[in-house]
Amino acid sequence: MTEQRERELKLSIRAADLSRLGRMPALRHFRPGRAVTRRLRSIYYDTPRLDLWQQGVFLRVRQVGQRRLQTIKSDARKGGGFVDAREWERELRSDAPDLSWLPDGRIAQVFAPDDVRHGLAPAFETEVRRTVRELRTPTGAIIELAIDAGEIRAGGGTAEVCEAELELKAGEPAALFEVAEALSQELPLRLSLATKAERGFALLTHAGPSAQRARVPALAPTMSAEQGFAAIVENCLEHALANEAVLLAGTDIEGVHQMRVALRRLRSAITAFRAQVDGAATRAVEQELRWIAGVLGPARNADVFEAGVLPPVGAAIGEDARFAWFAGEARELRQRHGRAAIEAVGSARYSQGMLRLGAWLAGRQWRDGATHKQLAALERPVPLLAAALLRVRFKKVRKLGNRLAALDEAALHQLRIRVKRLRYCAEFFRALFPDGAPKAFAEDAAALQDSLGYLNDKAAARSLVAELRPRAAAQGREADLAWAAGAIAGWHAHEAQRCLRQTRKQWRRLKRRGAFWQ
Repeated sequence: MTEQRERELKLSIRAADLSRLGRMPALRHFRPGRAVTRRLRSIYYDTPRLDLWQQGVFLRVRQVGQRRLQTIKSDARKGGGFVDAREWERELRSDAPDLSWLPDGRIAQVFAPDDVRHGLAPAFETEVRRTVRELRTPTGAIIELAIDAGEIRAGGGTAEVCEAELELKAGEPAALFEVAEALSQELPLRLSLATKAERGFALLTHAGPSAQRARVPALAPTMSAEQGFAAIVENCLEHALANEAVLLAGTDIEGVHQMRVALRRLRSAITAFRAQVDGAATRAVEQELRWIAGVLGPARNADVFEAGVLPPVGAAIGEDARFAWFAGEARELRQRHGRAAIEAVGSARYSQGMLRLGAWLAGRQWRDGATHKQLAALERPVPLLAAALLRVRFKKVRKLGNRLAALDEAALHQLRIRVKRLRYCAEFFRALFPDGAPKAFAEDAAALQDSLGYLNDKAAARSLVAELRPRAAAQGREADLAWAAGAIAGWHAHEAQRCLRQTRKQWRRLKRRGAFWQ
């Protein structure tokens, strides 16, 4: 049995474009080797309780011609857009798995129980036509391009496989993005994190895409500031990609929310590390992030308006034809913004922007043109930078928070932004500080941010009402629009007073929590 670490980029592609991928002129830049096509049939095994899947372990037996190859995969990581996993492979004499030799450690423990070893049975299978060719980049990297077309069969259902995999055989990981970016200029390719194994188990268990919340970045005190920044960006990129399918399905408004949160966290991370990573490449990435955030923002605001702002007002008013008309118009506006978000995330510009982001991260392109001062700052221990950033962020929040009772709407909005950035920093650096203090601090900051966000919803509501004016005028319902807008403003002006009292309490609680980074 041989062990290796597999690092690859997965790119989904439309079925209509699949045949073009192997003939693209862009491939000539990478000196492609001879194409070899094979049919691969793979059977994935697990117990009836799916013990392996629940522990992140996959067991596969693949038929390649007359050969049978058993593969065990585990410890998959998906930071930075890569799928990076450990795998163990051995040749078999039949289709049945052979557990007579297993790697020591966690894998052996997963297979140790008798009901696992003796309960294994086929869970699902995949069958694909794979065309493989070797690519060589100008920098000397060797990459295997595998183009797969076929299907996954599980639980009586099927799912199409139509994807390309770029696996790094030699060289730096940034070379994978170099190839992917070049190919994406000629064909619409989407960065994907979903493996065939994960798709198979999702089909088997009838699990549709679900919104994913952000996880704590895997930082360590021994990291440099640059390593810490890279880990945070990887975390944010993974969060965004994990919510793409939910947003594109259009069935759960939480998908838009989590996607927006992921991009806001990413922009906040760049802002926090501005002094260390500013440069032309970073600003190009930020430009694309601002573009997609500008599309997701109105979609999220429209979701909150229809699902959060209108229901309590409607309940208080009761049956009223004017409010019913207004609610219907708000629903149509939400759907319109939702379609715009789906169109943007499904666009070639978005896909290329994600590849550009991945290339910037993998190639540490913030170093391009960096000053000696920036490079020296990147080498500093990340705990020192974390403490300094948190101290500055908290000072800015305190400056406005101590005058909370006297703040106008614009200042309250500014306070919300400062609290959000402080909260994100506390979450980013949580693993560097002990005793759960960062988690409690971030939770208090999140509660304060939510209350300030409610106050900000009034401004968002005015903007959405303004968007409805042309349609109201076309229908001769300006008076109904004005009446509904007044009812909403009056209701939420009353609620805002209660919310302000709660906000002051939350601010005092956050101050009492103390500066855990000192």
